[in-house]
Amino acid sequence: MSVDLKCLMNEKNYLYYGDSAELLDQCDDCSIHAVVTDPPYALNMALCENWWGLPDQKIWNECFRVLKPGGFCLSFGHSRLSHKIANQLETAGFVIKDCLCWGYATGAPRPHNADKAIDKYLGVEVNYDQFPYEPVTDE
Repeated sequence: MSVDLKCLMNEKNYLYYGDSAELLDQCDDCSIHAVVTDPPYALNMALCENWWGLPDQKIWNECFRVLKPGGFCLSFGHSRLSHKIANQLETAGFVIKDCLCWGYATGAPRPHNADKAIDKYLGVEVNYDQFPYEPVTDE
């Protein structure tokens, strides 16, 4: 399958876009100034052992191969997975110099005791000491 690498260009610059697994194979060693990517976050697998949604290590190895000396890689990632992407980048040979974080003002709600919140909202005063917490066991 042939891929046209020069998708967008002007007199001096080329912007390549497409599936990195196909594009990187066609690039010469030390021929790219920068890699900018937003790989899959794999959040649907966040609680499982198989992180199949993250880029394969060979993609990062290829990115390192095609970068010119002094080139850089800007990779976006979710805050819960940034350490895994950073590990992959270091394994490929990259040096992590800086890390930018995107702080969210919103996000997943923090755990709280819903029955206490409802009672407070309704103005009901309850002595919760009379209801000791008993953890559920399988016994």
